[in-house]
Amino acid sequence: MKEYQLFLDGKWSAGAEDRWIEVENPATKEIIGKVPRGNAEDVDRAVAAARAAAESWAAKAPHERSEFLRKLSEVIEKRKDEFCTTISSELGIPLKYAFDYHVSGAIREAKYFADMCENFEYEQKTDCGMIRREPFGVVAGITPWNYPLDQATFKLFAAMAAGNTVVLKPSQNAPLCCCILAEAIEEAGFPNGVFNLVTGAGGEVGNAIALHEGIDALSFTGSTSGGIEVGKLALSTVKKITLELGGKSPLVVLEGADLEAAVADACSSAFMNTGQTCCAYTRMLIPESKKDEIEAGDFQKYPVLGYARHSGLGKYTRNFFKEHGVLPNFICESPDENGIASLVAKDFGIALVADVDTIHRDDICIRPLISQETFSHTVYMGYMRGKYQLPAVQRFIQFVRRMYH
Repeated sequence: MKEYQLFLDGKWSAGAEDRWIEVENPATKEIIGKVPRGNAEDVDRAVAAARAAAESWAAKAPHERSEFLRKLSEVIEKRKDEFCTTISSELGIPLKYAFDYHVSGAIREAKYFADMCENFEYEQKTDCGMIRREPFGVVAGITPWNYPLDQATFKLFAAMAAGNTVVLKPSQNAPLCCCILAEAIEEAGFPNGVFNLVTGAGGEVGNAIALHEGIDALSFTGSTSGGIEVGKLALSTVKKITLELGGKSPLVVLEGADLEAAVADACSSAFMNTGQTCCAYTRMLIPESKKDEIEAGDFQKYPVLGYARHSGLGKYTRNFFKEHGVLPNFICESPDENGIASLVAKDFGIALVADVDTIHRDDICIRPLISQETFSHTVYMGYMRGKYQLPAVQRFIQFVRRMYH
C-alpha cells in the first residue's frame, strides 16, 4: 500500500492533523493507498506557498514556462505505466482505458498548453488602447473522481501556462494519480510553490479553498449540489469561478431516425470509461410510436443491451469483469435487494435497459443515482408523445422525484 503526504511549496509535508483517507480498489475492495485528510490549515499553507511563488512565476518569459510543461509531458510519458496501473486500480477501469481516456490526454495537454503559452497573443492593440492579458495569481482546482488525472491536468496546465500558481484538491475517492502527478511536476523541475496538492474531504478542504481570500480563481467540476455550495462560498470573496456541474441530457430519437443506430450509439456511450462519464447517453427519449418496434426488436445482438427481464447485459458485464478484473468506482448508497430492476416504473412509461445481474458482483452493489447523474452501465428509456413530446419528459422528471426525493 502506497502512502503519500501533501505536496506544499515543492516539498512533501505531513498534514496538520494525523488523519488519513484510505483509497479502495472498487473491484477488489482492497485498500491500495492512503493520503492525508487535510484541513483549512493545510489549505492556508498551500495558498501561502502559491502566493509566494506567483510573482516570480508570472515574470518568467512564456518560452520558459513552456519548457517546464514540455519537460513535464516527457516525465508523464516516461511514467505512463505507473499512471495507468494506479488509475486502473483506484477508478476501476481496464489498463487500456486508463491510457486512452486519461494518461494520453495528460501528455497531449502538457504539450498543447506549452505551445499555446509560446504563441498566445498576450497584448492586443485596439482603436482606443491596448488589451493586456495577465495571470490571475493563484488558481485552485477541485476535481472529480471519474476523470481524476485529466480533469486536474486540463484545469491546471492551462493555469500554469498562463503564469498562475495553483492549488489542487483532487477527489478523495481517486487521489493517488494526482500524487504521482505531483511527483512528476517535482521531477520536471518546476519552481517551489507553483504546484501545490492538498488531499482531503470536499466539505473540509474544498470549502476552505472556496472561502480562501488568497485564491483569485477557482475551477470546480462535480455535482450540482456541490457546485451550488462551492459557488456560494467562492462568491463571498468575489473570486472568479468556473463550475462544470452534473446532469446529462438525453439522447432524443425523433420520428424517421435510425433506431438501431441510436440504440447502439447510446449503449456504446454508456460503457465509455466503464460507465463513468458525465456526457454519456444514459437516457433515451423515443417516440411512443416506436414502442412496439422496441418491444418486438431483437436488440440482444447488442451485447450491452437488454431489458430488466432479459439477460443480455448481465452476461456481457460478467464476462467483462471476469476478463479485466475491474469494477467501476460508483458512489453507492445502501444496497437495494431488488437491484436495478426495481427502478423500472411501467406506470410512467419508463423502460430500463439493464439486467439485474449486472449490478451484483460478490457483495458489491451498484445503485444508479439518477436524481443527478447516472454513472453505470444502464440506459433509461422513456417513450415520448405529443407535439413536442413534453408529457414523456414530465413523466420522467416525476419518476425521478418519486424515486429519490
